[in-house]
Amino acid sequence: MIDVVRLTGFLEGRLPEALELLRAMVGINSFTGNRAGVDRLGRLTAEAFGAFGMQAEFVASTHPAWGDHLVMTRPGSSGRSLALVSHLDTVFPPEEEEQNGFRWLREGDRIYGPGTQDIKGAR
Repeated sequence: MIDVVRLTGFLEGRLPEALELLRAMVGINSFTGNRAGVDRLGRLTAEAFGAFGMQAEFVASTHPAWGDHLVMTRPGSSGRSLALVSHLDTVFPPEEEEQNGFRWLREGDRIYGPGTQDIKGAR
């Protein structure tokens, strides 16, 4: 049985570090056509989850303008498999982010920025 109080304390203790990772991710423009940005976000993601024992493999996209695919795995002990499928790209090109002020913004307990309500901020 999960000790909810203990788990909550554990997660709250790591919130500042998680928010800094999210801030770094939001700061990377990962527009679909920005190959360098998508690849940069992939490397940051691989590094962050590598700390949890995840192994990263980068698979080249068949489209030359798009970033590499990131496949992360970690062996378990139960004999069961779990797959999570996601994406690294976001909607806005760099010039649109700049023009509209789309950037990291924290207001109280809310955070705004490209990808915060999508993959970068998935919860």
